[in-house]
Amino acid sequence: MNSQYTAAMLNDMPIGEPTLSLETDLKRIFGFFYGEITAPDENVLQVPFIQHKDPIFRLNSCPRGKFKRLILSEEIKYAIKFGHKINIEYCYQFKRGKDLFSNFVKDHYNIKSSTNDPVQKATAKLILNSLYGRMGMKEIDNIKVIVDKQEANKLDTNHNVSILSELDNNKYLVKYNGYIGDSIRLLYKKDPLINEIKNLQKRWVETFRFK
Repeated sequence: MNSQYTAAMLNDMPIGEPTLSLETDLKRIFGFFYGEITAPDENVLQVPFIQHKDPIFRLNSCPRGKFKRLILSEEIKYAIKFGHKINIEYCYQFKRGKDLFSNFVKDHYNIKSSTNDPVQKATAKLILNSLYGRMGMKEIDNIKVIVDKQEANKLDTNHNVSILSELDNNKYLVKYNGYIGDSIRLLYKKDPLINEIKNLQKRWVETFRFK
């Protein structure tokens, strides 16, 4: 097996504007839906594969039992074949797009699989894998400014700062996005539950860190 990311781009893709729907018939849904998923026990499926992110610890796992999540309709249709069950609450319907990337994928895959030039092969592989990754990127508008130290500290306190670099003449280059509200900053500063979660996460990391 090879080029699994690439092969995934040959599947039908959700296109157009989403439509919120209360449709519960999985056969009539193409898009994303939210609902309760029940994973089978071990005697039905030895290795569960539907992922779930814990809302508190933010850790991904493939749990058994019941859990809720937003999921692609085609993924759960496949999972039902292996014993999963789903109770749909609502969905976002899309039009079904066919062969959106077929020519692009097949042309570059042919280059990757047939060329003897290592640079050309690596480039074709990178382009193919980048196509899959591009579909999962989150659009974030970053702002870059040059400000004095006081303003840089203010931005660092109230925004998600990714770059804070000191320049000449007491100036700073700051790259930031997203405002952090007062209620959120207060919560993370004082809430004992948040502090306890952070302590549990720290202990979990220390316990399971690879030696």
